Amino acid sequence: MSSSADKDHSTRERPSRATLAWALPYPLLGLALVIWLTLGLVEGDAVTVAGCSIAAATVIGACALVTLSRDRVRGSYLADAGLLVAASVAAAFALEVSWCRGTLAVEPKFLALEAGFALLALLAFYLVFQRRGIGAGIGVGIFCAMGLAQYFVRVHKGTAILPSDVLGMATAMSVAGGYVYKIDGTVILGISIAAVGWCLCSLMHGREAASEKGRAPRRRKLAVAGNLGVATACAGSFVSLITLVDFGVALGVHVDGWDTARSYERYGAITSFVAAAQDLEIPRPAGYSSAQAVADERELAGDYAASTDPDARAAAQAQFAETRPSIVCVMNESFSDMSLYDGLGVGYEGPAYFNSIDDALVRGQLAVSTYAGGTCNTEFEFLTGNTLGYLGKGAYPYTLYDLSMTDNLASQLSSLGYDTCAIHPNLGTNWNREGIYAGFGFDDFLTIDEFEDAPQFHSGVTDAATYEEVLKRLRGSSNPQFIFDVTMQNHSSYAQDNIDPRLLRGYELDYLNESQAAELNEYLACIDASDRDLEWFIGELRKLDRPVLLVFFGDHQASVSATVNDAMFPDEADQTHGARTYLTNYLVWANYDVAGAGSMRVEEASSSTLGALALDAVGAPLSGYQEAQLGARLSMPTISALSYTDVEDRRHATGGLKTLAGADPNGDPAARARDAYLKLARVQYHRFAEHVQ
Repeated sequence: MSSSADKDHSTRERPSRATLAWALPYPLLGLALVIWLTLGLVEGDAVTVAGCSIAAATVIGACALVTLSRDRVRGSYLADAGLLVAASVAAAFALEVSWCRGTLAVEPKFLALEAGFALLALLAFYLVFQRRGIGAGIGVGIFCAMGLAQYFVRVHKGTAILPSDVLGMATAMSVAGGYVYKIDGTVILGISIAAVGWCLCSLMHGREAASEKGRAPRRRKLAVAGNLGVATACAGSFVSLITLVDFGVALGVHVDGWDTARSYERYGAITSFVAAAQDLEIPRPAGYSSAQAVADERELAGDYAASTDPDARAAAQAQFAETRPSIVCVMNESFSDMSLYDGLGVGYEGPAYFNSIDDALVRGQLAVSTYAGGTCNTEFEFLTGNTLGYLGKGAYPYTLYDLSMTDNLASQLSSLGYDTCAIHPNLGTNWNREGIYAGFGFDDFLTIDEFEDAPQFHSGVTDAATYEEVLKRLRGSSNPQFIFDVTMQNHSSYAQDNIDPRLLRGYELDYLNESQAAELNEYLACIDASDRDLEWFIGELRKLDRPVLLVFFGDHQASVSATVNDAMFPDEADQTHGARTYLTNYLVWANYDVAGAGSMRVEEASSSTLGALALDAVGAPLSGYQEAQLGARLSMPTISALSYTDVEDRRHATGGLKTLAGADPNGDPAARARDAYLKLARVQYHRFAEHVQ
């Protein structure tokens, strides 16, 4: 009898297979943290790293012990309800703590709202899995993964995740291998909190405690249907909340486009994400009608015509019609002149050759609509002439709209008899380029498949390798050509440590930590490499016995720019401060003497107006829309997703189009800029929005 009793006791003490399965994630989680530590991928001083690691090990170990004792817990639906609430709070904290820098700054009411979102999600998963804790546990894991994603996007891009980032997920994954995935103490803390949430879910036994033996099949089916019905109701409640409630009006959630991460820190990641998604609809400008848009276009085009020298324009037009120069446009990955940050405090003067070019037709700073990523948005603005200033924050048109009927440079020049070719030495599927370029009417699209044996630098095929392909096409056909080259070598991350040390600037900057300084030096080495390749390319273009127009510009700055900006220009107004990180550089250069051109002009431009500016510089035919863009520039020199400027270089926020009142076009510079802003908005809505939504 004694032996039998001991055997029964031993059986009861041994964890069940379900319990062992619940406990398995803890050693896996510990192993992952050990690997991160061993590889030196945990940032922070030794004391902080050691403290976080010990704390995490303690928490994970305690959670494992609790989970292993779950067989002793008598479950009930009431207990499960309490555990669900507690796990939801843990999920919300795991999400926010994982990516925040320093102290958690989410306002309490928004943190409570996110816990409510988590409760709806965990309850839905719990019910889908027929009242089993594993469903809620999966929900906790998803929230933790969201926090990790936010962390890495912030580290590598300097921004928070926007709705359009989700739509561009395939592109993001294709370049993910180029990043170094370091974590810090906040990530370790967030993972530890997620472990607590998982532990709470492991104690849920409501469904398992209910005896099913003897229950009729019909009753079991009704129970399953009931659980799924309530889960659907939870999902429906969330959908109703985010679609029927305007988060901006009802909750006061306004995502700051200049610093999305700061907004997410205040309002919470989920709340801010929803608010950003609600802002994706293209707003119909005040006073809009097709007739009014046509009248506005005609008026702005008239302003442009009145501002030009008719003789010089006529000479350039006649020359263009006779020579039909080939047009090469290079959108250089992450190219920018970091000397705008007070020479980085060390006398940095920018890319030497680029800045030395004094025979361009026009050059200057370029206002773009994206920072540290989102190349496709600068590309969209340049090729179509449409600005994101009228499309809402966080929109990626390449992933949102059918652009096959959208006017663009490729179709425009094709109608003039040009052969058209796009080049990008990476996957053709990135940013849906294969479909977009086909819709735009490009004759050819060269992808990574055509550069299999090309030389590499930093993040991919060298700029020079793409220029070789451009030259090959220019030398191989006498037809006028439009070639759009999207380079790759300067792509982030800038912590790859794969550049010859002799090419590094070696700047030691007291306002950056060691890793930040290393990233900056790596980025500057990339710019130097692009500068050398550009010098060679222009040298080869000078030798060509055919007229060629070169348009060269950067798509966005690097993520380290924000850190430098904060250090060099503290305590600035948000618009002034943020706008600096949305400036790159451009030049429009020709290898022949353009009739009526005069001396080189230096002026600010926008990526959305650069195409029209370049065509105008060589006397190419312009559409009415392009003439209107150039007319608007007379009062509104630049426009991007977040702001526009007046002729006194004062910056004004975009938005408010639905209620924006007209302004006196003869008023002060701010009034004239506002008038141009509204008129061009109506023109773009007529030319673009009416056809894509």
